[in-house]
Amino acid sequence: MAEEGSDPPKRVMIIAPVGAYFGRVKKGIEWALGLGVPSSTEYRVILVVPETWMREEEYAKAIEKLKGDFSDNPQLREQCKGLTAGLEKINMEHETSCTVLLLNTLISFLHNRKDSAAFVDMTSAPKEWIFACHYVAEFFEKDNVAFYHVKPSNIKMPKDFKDPKEIQDPGLIPEKVILSGPDVTLKEWITEGTMNWKFFRTICEKIMATKQPGKSILKTSILLKDLAKESSKWMQPPRRPRKLGDTADSKTRPKGHSDETEGLRSAGMRLSQVRKFGLFEETLHTIRLTNRGYALGKSLFHLPEETAGKES
Repeated sequence: MAEEGSDPPKRVMIIAPVGAYFGRVKKGIEWALGLGVPSSTEYRVILVVPETWMREEEYAKAIEKLKGDFSDNPQLREQCKGLTAGLEKINMEHETSCTVLLLNTLISFLHNRKDSAAFVDMTSAPKEWIFACHYVAEFFEKDNVAFYHVKPSNIKMPKDFKDPKEIQDPGLIPEKVILSGPDVTLKEWITEGTMNWKFFRTICEKIMATKQPGKSILKTSILLKDLAKESSKWMQPPRRPRKLGDTADSKTRPKGHSDETEGLRSAGMRLSQVRKFGLFEETLHTIRLTNRGYALGKSLFHLPEETAGKES
């Protein structure tokens, strides 16, 4: 966010999922609204709500009231003249859905805009949203995207948990969670026109061209040699140390360094840059998207919808 002494953002977006903690969500949004300059800042509030919960009439009414507290409040609209508020309904229990929403919204809002800042609430949401926030944070500078949490004023004690079914619920099958820190190399994978962005687009295109009818995108593998051949048409080969007398002519390449070898080497280096972030699942000869890779591909290149049951 804007440092002390620097210009405040001219555009501010607040993404706030709403579960059961309406009061804390409202307080968090009001806090974020206060970080700009009301007279010159354009504000956008997005309330993210669970699709299933919106079927409950009382919850839906409460959400509309909360939305109205920002979009229809004359005093607040006078203070924040550029304020708008809207709803996004998603499957909040599905990490990929949370990730796709965050990536789609943040990429489009922040694209080529240095005067914009986004705030993402982590107060009233399931763990899938928290996992998605950890992942999405890797793609953005901290000055552009901030994550916040509003703690409760009343701390629950053991006696407050009264439902035996909730206490003894064994839950579903445990799932691994990938958490990693920010990395500048990921920024190139979402920046249109960069080599890594083009490379990722080629991966998605090859997967869609290979995918058989009725088969999951997540279970569709492509050959690394085919990917290297396709991407070598535009991808700059990685630099290698030059020896005395060496030239750019392919005839002077070391033995075994054919166009195909150079293409595979270049593709391999790009994949190794992001291997720790779990975008792809690789074998010696193939590659396919993971859930995280699919979420990024869906955000950037509009891959078709996948259902949670098809994921591996």
